[in-house]
Amino acid sequence: MSNISESFYEYKGYDIRIRFVKGNGCSYTIIKSKIHLRKQNWSHMDSAGLLLKKAQNYIDLFPDRLENKFIKVQQN
Repeated sequence: MSNISESFYEYKGYDIRIRFVKGNGCSYTIIKSKIHLRKQNWSHMDSAGLLLKKAQNYIDLFPDRLENKFIKVQQN
């Protein structure tokens, strides 16, 4: 069984999940109202802080993409 470490952060109305899985890499997921809008995976990352910064940068650079996906998912 894999060892999993998760932490959650709030940023500009989104929840960001940072997840490390021993032997299986790491990821961030951007979530709004329980809807997963974006997930990015890496085989290796040095720190949770770096993953958090990458997620925050995506939110800052592409808020329209996230909102459009959120609206589209809600309509279905």
